[in-house]
Amino acid sequence: MSNFTGGSNFEELKKDGKSKLGEEIRDNRIYMGGIPYNMSEADVRKMCESFGRLKSFNLIKDTASPDLNKGYAFFEYSDDRSTDKAIKALNGLEFKDKRLKV
Repeated sequence: MSNFTGGSNFEELKKDGKSKLGEEIRDNRIYMGGIPYNMSEADVRKMCESFGRLKSFNLIKDTASPDLNKGYAFFEYSDDRSTDKAIKALNGLEFKDKRLKV
């Protein structure tokens, strides 16, 4: 027997950012823009991993030129402390003639 009711997990969230159980909900997904277009996925990932273990990582690639990226990525850390450290260290950082925006 399935308990699926057709609803989404969002039904469990309240407008105050807490679950029905009163736990704080925190979104650890990070957007980073201003990445040099010729920077490899491995190099961007390595830079992000220097702040902690990644839960997910997605560098947006240029479909017309597979060796290039579109200058932005989305990633998420396993813990909040890594998220905070990365945002503080990377936001505004000048890197290869570009300024990162996190």
